[in-house]
Amino acid sequence: MYVEDYIKRMIAIAAAMIARILGLKASGEYAQARVIIDQLLELIVGLRADLVRRMDDDSLLESLTHQGRMDTDRLGLLAELFRQDGDVLSAQGKNTEATASYLRSLNFFVEAFLSGKAYGFPNPNEHISYLLQRLDSQPLPAVSLYSLFHYYEETGSYAQGEATLADLLAATGLEAEVKIEYRDYYSRLLEKSDAELEAGGVKRAQVEARLKQLNAE
Repeated sequence: MYVEDYIKRMIAIAAAMIARILGLKASGEYAQARVIIDQLLELIVGLRADLVRRMDDDSLLESLTHQGRMDTDRLGLLAELFRQDGDVLSAQGKNTEATASYLRSLNFFVEAFLSGKAYGFPNPNEHISYLLQRLDSQPLPAVSLYSLFHYYEETGSYAQGEATLADLLAATGLEAEVKIEYRDYYSRLLEKSDAELEAGGVKRAQVEARLKQLNAE
């Protein structure tokens, strides 16, 4: 109960601070917005903001994991915070730094969903669509593409999942390994109903044909 109350208080504080960040962005007070972002980073992670920014994604995720379970509430807040950070940096013309924050936000939104979907973590599709638009001119790293592939499958966006596998193949050149992913993916899709497949942008006949072609190679 104490932990749940603490998380609720943290979320309430973070929501108020993010609202303040939005106001500062709107008025062009970017330096002050980044001060608030750093304060929130320290609140969420429990480390100095400069240390948080230097940590890689895996280390940050580990810091939010307790007894094998991800704290998806804090991870979702962290994802939102890096989205705001990217917006501020972009407005300041710091495009390289903005891209890094947008990518980190994308990775964390996807991870929060995949880790927390069994516990009711909301579908962050709007955030992810926005971040992909902001990252449109940048090739995504393989680890991000692989997570996105699983996200699209879990959310029933089957055509997008297939397209992301193609991007993963292009990014890595690992033809044999990605073909295994394709086979497994198509086999899982064939367990879905026709209505589910069509809602996800694919047809059963297409999936069957592609799986047959892969098995013949």
